[in-house]
This record gives sequence, C-alpha cells and structure tokens, in this order.
Amino acid sequence: MACGARVAAAKPSVGVTSPYRAAGRLRTQSGRFANDNGYFAVHGISEFSFVHLVRTGQEAELVRRRDRAVQVGGRNLFRVFLRARNLFDLNNGQPGYWDAVRRTIDLCADVGAYANLVLFVDAQNIPKRTFFAEAMSNVGADARVLWSLSNEPYQNGFSSAEDPELLDFAGMLWQQLGHKDFIIGDVKDG
Repeated sequence: MACGARVAAAKPSVGVTSPYRAAGRLRTQSGRFANDNGYFAVHGISEFSFVHLVRTGQEAELVRRRDRAVQVGGRNLFRVFLRARNLFDLNNGQPGYWDAVRRTIDLCADVGAYANLVLFVDAQNIPKRTFFAEAMSNVGADARVLWSLSNEPYQNGFSSAEDPELLDFAGMLWQQLGHKDFIIGDVKDG
C-alpha cells in the first residue's frame, strides 16, 4: 500500500520521549556531540526500514518499534535508510516516497529523537547527483536530521569512505547545510 493511500495514521504515543531529547541541530563540539542544550549523549539504533514502513502503510509498526527503543534503550537517534534493494524495496521513484521520508522525520522528532538519514544505500547503479539534489530539495538542512552520505561506501557504488566522488558529495552537502556535522561513510569492517 503506498503512502498516498488512505490508511489510519498511528496515534502519537503518550508519555514516550527519550530522556536524552533532541534540541536543535546535532553537531560536534570539542570532539563530542552537542545540541542546543549542550553536550549530548547519543543513544542510537539502526531502524533501516522506517521510511519503507511509512510508505507501505505500516506506520503503526514504526511507532511500536520506535517506542520500544525509546522506552527500553533511551534511544534518541534512529539510523534510517533512504534506499534499499536487498533488504526491502525502497527508492525515490515510488509513489509517496518523499512524503514518507518527511513523515519518518516527524515520527522520530515526536519522541525527541533525531533521524540519521543514510542517503546512498544500494546505490551502485543510480543517478547519484539527481538523488542527492532531490534529498536536499525535500529535506535539506532540517535540524532534526543527521545526514550520512553512504552506508558501507565500498559496497554501495564507491571504492571507500575516501572515494573522490563521495568526498565531492561531502563538499556539496557542506554547501547545502552550511556546516560539516554529517557522516561521510563508515569504514570497512575488520
């Protein structure tokens, strides 16, 4: 079921908020995370499919998983894929895609958490510059978002986290956001 289809939106959770609340843009300060309230302890978790859940009418499942992560682990950051081909089917050509992305950001913020949006996932054969431009146009410098350019760059269309093309995107992201507080890519395991 597409995001544009009529589905009952999940009801906001009453009283579920992270004890480490998001406040303004997440940034690094003297080698530590900080936000508008000062130093900030990041308690993150990977929830790759959040946008997919919203886009396919499963918002209640997102809310269930989000609330459990906040209540049990004090989570205040959710790492979310903006594309997927191997784990599930998600891409920016699908109906309701950008609405689902924005709704996911709202749902994370509703409990005082940041959305860590990972741009290039399963991105070996996509027009990367077009996708980047769409992401900046639709989300851009939203203070509730911590951007990650690539998940495992060496497996997602780049040679490494230091690939010149990926570093070009880092420069473009810096220009768009006006700051360097984002993740370029993770290093190879092992």
